[in-house]
Amino acid sequence: MVARLYEAPTRRNRKACVRFVRRSVGHLRALLDALFSYNRVEMHAVFRPDELPSAPQVRSRRLFTRPVLLRSLVLASACVATVAFVLGHLSVSNGMGEHAWTRTCTGIGEVRKVALEDGSRIELTTQTCLEVRLSATRREVHLLQGEALFTVRHDKAKPFTVFTKDLAVEDLGTQFRMYLHKDETDVGVLQGEVSIRALSQARSTNVQLVRIGPGEGATGISTPHAVTITPKKLPGGSLERTLAWREGALEFHNESLRQAVADLNRYNVRQLVILDPAIENLSVGGRFQYSHFDEAALAMANALGIRLSVDASNPNILQLSGRQSRPGDIHRHQKPVSRRTIQSD
Repeated sequence: MVARLYEAPTRRNRKACVRFVRRSVGHLRALLDALFSYNRVEMHAVFRPDELPSAPQVRSRRLFTRPVLLRSLVLASACVATVAFVLGHLSVSNGMGEHAWTRTCTGIGEVRKVALEDGSRIELTTQTCLEVRLSATRREVHLLQGEALFTVRHDKAKPFTVFTKDLAVEDLGTQFRMYLHKDETDVGVLQGEVSIRALSQARSTNVQLVRIGPGEGATGISTPHAVTITPKKLPGGSLERTLAWREGALEFHNESLRQAVADLNRYNVRQLVILDPAIENLSVGGRFQYSHFDEAALAMANALGIRLSVDASNPNILQLSGRQSRPGDIHRHQKPVSRRTIQSD
């Protein structure tokens, strides 16, 4: 019945729907089930008042002896009016140009650009997944994982908001970057402003909005009991370095070896593993092409004077361990690393 009304919302079909519902409460229940399970109802017509049945007129004494039947008929009539209201509401809301969610995800080492209908752009880096929905009144993005750069065409009438599971970041005429990892979300603004709020005020230690502008950032950290939003001034050039992936590179400036390894691993099937905790906080600097995994790993190991070897059981696992006795030394008990032992993807 719902499908018929959707395909041909004629007076005849509307009357047939009313007759169907008036036959029994079971028919009404069936129509309601179909209505709410129908994935996308787009009614272009609303029942008019003259098409809705009124409460039945009592003309027979016999009807008074059957109050249950009378109540059922009155209830059915009221429910028909409710159905008409719901159908009309769906007609209005669907006529506003509501779109379904569109999901975009990137694979390992993949970078992708997405142009939205409103003129905004989203650039996704490796292993990032998000969903977008645009309508006549709002623009929403759900960042499910990973990192993305948003260049937003500002429109006060249609706010642009990016959600994570804990935060909502709203554009105020902006180009901004977001990185969701574990229970932490990093936000950095290149142009304009954004406002940030926790989705659950009961768990937030920052009930008020946090606004940040160009060269500023904020970190939202979620725990079972609280969401903490901490704004900060970013060092000069740090945002540009974090976005080097747009040019196929990773750029580090006094980053810990632990962080540099984690970033490089995001872009590759091959993985670096730090065996010696004593070297995790060594400082790493430089620019590396993330697609040249072997060269980047060798360069970091040589610059820091640490050992680099191939895992004997898995050639796609490279191991970093304690310092070399002198630059260029390789651990004597493990297979040395060279371009010949690691094949490019």
